[in-house]
Amino acid sequence: MRRWSGGILGRGSFGRDEFQKYVNSIVRNSPNLLYSVGSPGNRELRFAVLQSIAIVVLSILAAVIYGIVHDQITARICIEYFTIGHPPIFAAPVTSPTVIGFAWGVIATWWVGLGLGIPLAVAARAGRRPQRDVASLVRPIALLMVFTGVLATVCGAIGYFAASRGWIVLLEPLASRVPVDKHVVFLTDLWAHSASYLFGALGGIVLIIRTWISRRSATGQGPKAIPN
Repeated sequence: MRRWSGGILGRGSFGRDEFQKYVNSIVRNSPNLLYSVGSPGNRELRFAVLQSIAIVVLSILAAVIYGIVHDQITARICIEYFTIGHPPIFAAPVTSPTVIGFAWGVIATWWVGLGLGIPLAVAARAGRRPQRDVASLVRPIALLMVFTGVLATVCGAIGYFAASRGWIVLLEPLASRVPVDKHVVFLTDLWAHSASYLFGALGGIVLIIRTWISRRSATGQGPKAIPN
């Protein structure tokens, strides 16, 4: 039997069997020890829960950042789209496009991110298939935001072109409330915002489905082998 002498384990010799008995006695006499250290099963469960929460938080952050950038642009195209076309959110009138764009960028998108994040977390983590971690979803979510932004820009340009030629018009009661010289840019914003919601929702559904399918195709490879 191999033995140790001196050291922090005590004076004299200390055998392997004695050491094991010493550890077992600590565990038996300290019921909170395993809880404080965390058993492997509990650590895995906590990690899984944190990963799911992180995916939801990432989705909300991505949607809010997109909304802020998006509304900083559209508020400068037509401030009336927010001050007239939306209910008031400030106690006093605010006309700063920066403030309005930031406020509505958060208000109008956090719930969209939540609606994306929850099913995406389920698609990435639920079941016994190899799981996707939050890091593997950063790039797909970023691409979704870019994809949505490009299509929103295209649709905004189409709305401007159509409104400039009278193919589409602003209807009542907004037509009477919005200055006539702002109708075209108001419709531009309307088309851009509508496109963001539409293509963001469709792209989100595609991302959720692709995430689930990627786990099925990666069965047996392990979580780190799943492609982004």
